[in-house]
Amino acid sequence: MLAMLVTTLLSSAPLPDKTCGLWEGVIKGNDPEVTARLLMCRRGAEVCGQMAWTGQSGDAVRELTGSVDGSGLDLKDTRFLMSKPRRGWRFCLADGYRLDADKSGALTGRYWSTACNDQATIRLTPVKRAESPMIVSCFPP
Repeated sequence: MLAMLVTTLLSSAPLPDKTCGLWEGVIKGNDPEVTARLLMCRRGAEVCGQMAWTGQSGDAVRELTGSVDGSGLDLKDTRFLMSKPRRGWRFCLADGYRLDADKSGALTGRYWSTACNDQATIRLTPVKRAESPMIVSCFPP
């Protein structure tokens, strides 16, 4: 019974341990139509990665860290790797993200940023699943 529970929990995880995954989709918040691309790697319960963002607001690449929690991810922005807001816009780091995986591997959820007074919805679908060990990783060697 315990083995079945552990297997179920691990199979519903958004990303297998020691792999990286890629998702693409949309974010709707202060900027109503952002195209996003998330590259995330996992080691144990920890995850790290980058999110590329393109919208009316401009272009940005954010570095993220966080953890796996059952079938979801709890993340936060750690810094901008690139920040090019368009005139009239500004970018703020997100205080947190909550993304839950469904059976297809899609991630849905939200992020929030106090500095930008932004609450956004997120829907990302998997582009590919890495089933081999991490080749390029955001974790230190």
